Amino acid sequence: MRTINTPQDVDDLLRDGTAPAALAENIAEFFRQLKTELVDDEEDPFRLDQHGPIILLEAEDDLRNLNFAELRGDDLCRTASANEAEGAFVFLAK
Repeated sequence: MRTINTPQDVDDLLRDGTAPAALAENIAEFFRQLKTELVDDEEDPFRLDQHGPIILLEAEDDLRNLNFAELRGDDLCRTASANEAEGAFVFLAK
């Protein structure tokens, strides 16, 4: 599981190759859209902390134990179709 809150997190995802390139680029574009819509103050670096992170679930993640990410397993059914769960945006990677 990866939590993405900052532009650096997005850069790391694009660079390290742990997610498929198309998925990583989709997440990067989504982050840019959120930044455009949510930025309050151009002087402060943009972070998703106050809005809810982007969470990338990976194949080895135990979907029954997501409490530390403020997600519950039953949120994922809704998340898979809506791409959001209680303030967090979730992407599922295979």
